[in-house]
Amino acid sequence: MGGGWLKNAYGDKGVAEHRKKLYGRPGDVNVNTKGGYKQEVLIGQDSRAIIERHHSDHDSPKKHTAIHDHKITWDENGDPQYSKPINYNTGNAPKLKEEK
Repeated sequence: MGGGWLKNAYGDKGVAEHRKKLYGRPGDVNVNTKGGYKQEVLIGQDSRAIIERHHSDHDSPKKHTAIHDHKITWDENGDPQYSKPINYNTGNAPKLKEEK
């Protein structure tokens, strides 16, 4: 478990820390800071993350707005799969909540 990209991005210890934020009580939003910017993770009905919001353009404004989301699905191995960024114009990011 952990996925190759996670290990490359975070190292062995970092994978475990990264994955902690991906689990919680349904409807909760886990908030943390990574790389100097705020992240929010919305937890779905199965206690796993469904959306991760980044409060950074990652110094790449052509690809990311200052606030953007990544939808998260889970593969058959239990590893998170992140969507391409969902970008928002400044101030137009919707409240983080599960779509019904």
